[in-house]
Amino acid sequence: MIKIAGVGRKKARRSAHAYEAKNMQGEIMFCGVACSATNSAYGAAQEALVEATIKARNAGFHRVLFLSNSRRLV
Repeated sequence: MIKIAGVGRKKARRSAHAYEAKNMQGEIMFCGVACSATNSAYGAAQEALVEATIKARNAGFHRVLFLSNSRRLV
C-alpha cells in the first residue's frame, strides 16, 4: 500500500509531495518527500505517483494499492 499526498502554493509557485509504502504487516518499506516547481497539488501528486511506482517496481512489489488525497489522481 502506498499513500500519496501533494500540496501546492499558488503565490510561491511551488509544490511538494510525499509518499510512504507499507507492506501487509504494516512495516514501512520506503518513503520519500520532495519539492518541485509545479504550481498545483495535482502536479505534485502526479510526480509522487511516478516516483513511488518506480521505487515499488525496483523493490519487487507485484501488487500495489495507491491511496491519495486527490480525487483526480487515482
